[in-house]
Amino acid sequence: MGKKFIFYLLVLMSCFYNQLIAQTDTSGKADTNTTGSHLRISLVTCGPGYDEIYAVFGHTAIRIVDSVHHTDLAYNYGTFDVFDKIFELNFMRGKLNYYISVNTF
Repeated sequence: MGKKFIFYLLVLMSCFYNQLIAQTDTSGKADTNTTGSHLRISLVTCGPGYDEIYAVFGHTAIRIVDSVHHTDLAYNYGTFDVFDKIFELNFMRGKLNYYISVNTF
């Protein structure tokens, strides 16, 4: 899962970089809103839990605070459907379908 996480992290960061480049004006000069200086990016790690099987290993999310647009979002890779009828079996077999979810922090 480590290599996949790094891959998706790079894809996510690439999307933000491309968005910042797209906001550059036609003269090719970026203003302070497009340099990325208004973004604060953090890695948030939670320790392991003990009540649920999927919480035993902890969790990591990427938090992006945008002071210009006043957003504070957490991007979670590793979200899955815990209500799936065969969740435990798929979890033990390593066959879960993970996806990225975005939540306010």
